[in-house]
Amino acid sequence: MTKIDKAIIIFVVVFVLSVMVYIWYAACPTEYSWSLQHGCEPTGGAPTIINNTNDNKLTMLVDIKGCVASDTKKDNTRGILSDAVRNKPLIKTIGDSSISYIEVIDHACCLDLKIEQNVIDDTINITKHWTGNPCRCMCVSEVKVQIDYIPAGNYRVNIYNDNDINDVDNEAVLIFSQELEVG
Repeated sequence: MTKIDKAIIIFVVVFVLSVMVYIWYAACPTEYSWSLQHGCEPTGGAPTIINNTNDNKLTMLVDIKGCVASDTKKDNTRGILSDAVRNKPLIKTIGDSSISYIEVIDHACCLDLKIEQNVIDDTINITKHWTGNPCRCMCVSEVKVQIDYIPAGNYRVNIYNDNDINDVDNEAVLIFSQELEVG
């Protein structure tokens, strides 16, 4: 193989790669940013937390790991060491006045997640609000929610999924419910 043949092969490879990167970049919607390392990814930061409980004493701690918590919104499973089963919530009491909800979730890449909780009488509702435009890949994330300073009593804990993706506003769907005794 001559030097000219090697140069032609290198030129063709570089040209093909350049065309592929351009096509990849051109397919990125305007509300997304593009980088060579991560490709097309949504702009924005970490998940936000909504706390709309009427009782000012209740507190909600949220810890989200994995894809949805990463800056890239791409597959990032580091730090997911939960005892929860994938896609099946684990709800339990902690001490005399707290509950814990843990779930490892398979979901589309490039989505954002907000957690909302409210307590009405003897019902605790936790809602996962998924927003954004999904990419053509799958991710794994872990959601941990702890609600503290719950008065003693029997409660029904409901987990809802609210998928407002692709700019379509959907109703929240009950995906899991469990009775718990606190205190």
